[in-house]
Amino acid sequence: MVPSPSTYPPTTRRAGWPSTWWWFLVPLCSFGLGAFAMILLGARKLRSRRNVYAGGAFLVVTLALFCGIGLTSDSDPNTEPSAAGAVFSLAYVVVVWWGGTAYTAILQHLAGKLDPPRPVAPVPPPHSPDRAVAAAARRAARRQEARNLLVSDPAMAWELRIGRPDLANRQYDDGGLVDVNHVPAQWLAYALQIPQALAEDIVRARDSAPGGLTSAEELLIHSRQLTPDQLAMIRDLLIFRPL
Repeated sequence: MVPSPSTYPPTTRRAGWPSTWWWFLVPLCSFGLGAFAMILLGARKLRSRRNVYAGGAFLVVTLALFCGIGLTSDSDPNTEPSAAGAVFSLAYVVVVWWGGTAYTAILQHLAGKLDPPRPVAPVPPPHSPDRAVAAAARRAARRQEARNLLVSDPAMAWELRIGRPDLANRQYDDGGLVDVNHVPAQWLAYALQIPQALAEDIVRARDSAPGGLTSAEELLIHSRQLTPDQLAMIRDLLIFRPL
């Protein structure tokens, strides 16, 4: 029996993007000005005092470098920039802009791991039919294949002993077919799982028909004990090869 989906406990996982995926964009797009704010935000979420100090340090460094750039820059655009101004500008780009973006990216990764797991709907395993049902379906397919062979190549079907469970050393699997015109009564009873008396009545019916029976309907007409309901139960197993 395959359980219903409700019997499977729900699972959880961290699906999709973390809630902190956008943090690195703030220092990146603000040229580093927002780095200290995102570091302080990460410190709050991670509850890290060390990162609080780091955020404060970034703020101090940002202000110091801005002051250094302002003090070493010349208001005259035609004047060559001083070496000190170039150093301050390069330090700002590397430390505040790039460094702040990288630091924020690390914090966003760590903080993203703290997101609560999102519930995922339970997914039942693929439905697999019962083994007995699958085996019955395979036997039905084998019977259909054997019937096709009876029509297309009767000689081979005879050689393969299709419908003859009473014969030894059969190698072809015909799915349980029974040749009503040739199988003895005891084998009819065994293969069709019917009473011995009914099997003997079927033998009598085939003997009374010239050339043997040709169809299940003819068997029903000649048999004295076989009922339509009984025939419906075994009909798929019957074949009628001429005597």
